[in-house]
Amino acid sequence: MQNATPPRAYALTIAGSDSGGGAGIQADLRAFASQGVFGLSAITAVTAQNSRAVDAVQVLSQRMVRAQIDAVQNTTSTVDGGGNKITVPDMPSLLGALAAGLAGLAAAVGRAARRNKK
Repeated sequence: MQNATPPRAYALTIAGSDSGGGAGIQADLRAFASQGVFGLSAITAVTAQNSRAVDAVQVLSQRMVRAQIDAVQNTTSTVDGGGNKITVPDMPSLLGALAAGLAGLAAAVGRAARRNKK
């Protein structure tokens, strides 16, 4: 995507993808764009959901999340030619917290989906 003017800043969102478009990566990227910020993303989970229910969640592996973060850390040099780098501090703690949270989310959504189908 080419911008007419270079963005003032870059932001990395690490979140799930909401197929309904109201939350997660989709909402974060819209918020970034509204502020003139170039949004980068690492997707942690993919959901099948709408405004009424979350029907399914597929959590991505820690390895895949890490690969996305590593890839976008060097992306800004191709976006603005300036060689800027996104810095993500304390990667092992970040990935551990994400994994724990996503495992709990996936279990809760699975239970809710099973209840909704009865």
